[in-house]
Amino acid sequence: MREKRQQLIEELLKQREYNFKILKQYSLSNLWLFNKFVLNVEEGAERVELAPFHKELCIFIQDDSKKKKLILVPRGHLKSTLVTIGYCLQQIIQNPNIRILILSATHNNAVDFISAIKDHLVKNETLIELFGNIAANPLIWASDRFTLSTARTTTGDKEPTIQGAGIETNVVSKHFDMIILDDVVVRENTETLEQRQKVIKRYRDAIDLLETNGQFIIIGTRWTFDDVYSWILNPENQQIQQFKTYIRAAIEWEGPIGLALKDGSGFKSSLWPAKFTREELYSRYRSKGPYEFSTQYLNN
Repeated sequence: MREKRQQLIEELLKQREYNFKILKQYSLSNLWLFNKFVLNVEEGAERVELAPFHKELCIFIQDDSKKKKLILVPRGHLKSTLVTIGYCLQQIIQNPNIRILILSATHNNAVDFISAIKDHLVKNETLIELFGNIAANPLIWASDRFTLSTARTTTGDKEPTIQGAGIETNVVSKHFDMIILDDVVVRENTETLEQRQKVIKRYRDAIDLLETNGQFIIIGTRWTFDDVYSWILNPENQQIQQFKTYIRAAIEWEGPIGLALKDGSGFKSSLWPAKFTREELYSRYRSKGPYEFSTQYLNN
């Protein structure tokens, strides 16, 4: 029944003359609809059709059974667009007093996320028509943070509506309702054991910045056998028990992965077939080699 209702709603919204009242009513409680019809995530330069797992990911992030979530999805599969950008925007519109922190591997990467969110707030005509120009006359509008004029109307918090920072930045004396760690693991901070352990330490520091009952979301792609994602997944470290996990590989197959990609022997399906065909994945397998392909595209 729920699936039929969802299909009916989507069919109504596909029409050019769709009813904005319906979209406004459902998009704030349905991240998939919000991403697809408000943020128009399929309307980029490539116009690549999304896959079923994208909807699955949106449903996962809105599952409130656990406040901590770990999402490991292959590179280039739109995880940051749907969650770090899409979910943050949806949460800001729902609650202008929310305080969000985005941590990434570098300050510049975090600034890019903030910039994308700001662009939607000031340029996305659908969003503005539906929910108003909520970014008008902001209290703060900097490259790495902003505070909406509608924020702090009922609270005296000093934190901005949203702030971005590098994982090595010392963010102290602040507390947030939602913290997102997006791609905090990269090549440059995984080359030595000391670097990998430092990222783990920063992850633990970030937990202290979260308000009680706040959301803590980790999004990434594995790089090494002992990176922070692997450390969290290890039951001995007493972390994974607190998390709800969503882990996907770019391909389903059986037998040797090289043969499955090369000639289709044992190949079953691609996670995002419209963008990552078997041929495309085989090209990346040859370019990156078995180890890096395994970590970054299979999350092994």
